Amino acid sequence: MGDNTKTDVKEFGVSTKALFELAQFLKENGIQHVAMEATGGYERPLVSVLQQEGFDVLVTAGANTKNYRRFKSDVSDAIHIRTLHQLGLLPPIFITDEFATTIRPLVRMRQSLIEDGADYIRRIQKTLRLINVRLDATLTDSTSVSGLAIIKAICEGEEDGSKLAALVDKHCKKTPAELTQLLAGNWTPSVRLQVQSSYRLYQAVQAEMAQLDAELDRLFTEHTAPAARSTFA
Repeated sequence: MGDNTKTDVKEFGVSTKALFELAQFLKENGIQHVAMEATGGYERPLVSVLQQEGFDVLVTAGANTKNYRRFKSDVSDAIHIRTLHQLGLLPPIFITDEFATTIRPLVRMRQSLIEDGADYIRRIQKTLRLINVRLDATLTDSTSVSGLAIIKAICEGEEDGSKLAALVDKHCKKTPAELTQLLAGNWTPSVRLQVQSSYRLYQAVQAEMAQLDAELDRLFTEHTAPAARSTFA
C-alpha cells in the first residue's frame, strides 16, 4: 500500500467485529499478504480471521521485527514490519491452518478430560484404602470392565468381598480367595458416599468425552471428505 508513510496506517479495535472490519479494509485495498509479530498468543484471533478470509498470513518472532528507531510507536512498528516483509526479511514461524486451529483445542480438552477421569478413579482407590478395600492391588487397571463393575456394585450397596470378587474377569491371575480378601473391608456410610460422588463425576467426564469424540469424528470426516471424493473421482 503506497509508500512508507503514516497515511498508509489505519487503527482497528480488538473485538471480533473490528477484526473482520480490518480484513474487509485489507480486501478493499487489494492486500493479499499480511505480516505480523507473534505476541504470545494474542495474535491468534486475528490470524484466524485473516486465514478464514483467505489471506496469506506470515507470523514472525518478535526478535525479527526489532525497530531501533529512537521514537518507537505502534505506527512506526507497523511500517517497519511492512518494509521488512516487502524485502523478504521476515522468517516465518509455524502457524497452524484453520482446521488445525479448530482441532487442537478440542484435542487438548480431550486430554484434560482423560486426566480428570483418571483423577476421580484415583480418588476412589484412595477412599477405598481407608477401609482396606484394595481395588488398586486387585486389578492393574481400575477402569477395566472388571474394575468399573466393582465400583458400580459398591455404589449400589454391595459390601460382600466374595460377591465383588466374582465380578473380576476369570483370566485374573489371583485366586478367588485372594480377591475376596483384597475386596473385603470395614465399610462406613461416609466412605460409600465418597465413592458414589467420585463415580458420578467420573461418569459425567466419560459422557462429556463421548460428545467430544463425536464432534471430533464429524470434523475429521468433513475435512477428509473432499480429498476422498477427489481420489475416487
